[in-house]
Amino acid sequence: MSSTSQPAQTYPLPKQQIKSLLGRHRILASSAGVRVSPLCLGAMNFGDAWKGFLGECSKDTAWEMLDYFYDQGGNFIDT
Repeated sequence: MSSTSQPAQTYPLPKQQIKSLLGRHRILASSAGVRVSPLCLGAMNFGDAWKGFLGECSKDTAWEMLDYFYDQGGNFIDT
């Protein structure tokens, strides 16, 4: 008995204006309906836990980066 996997069905999204290419979301996996931005924002250096190794990123700076990333269409964050 052979099993063939069917690709996940995709539905057209409503046309909307995007500010940057971060807004061109892609399907993360064919078996999930999660759409993510093409770039992932790495947040390992947010805060001061790794200050001696990575440098310090203040809370205000981290919020500014997150706000800008989201405003440009980003929704994929690696913590």
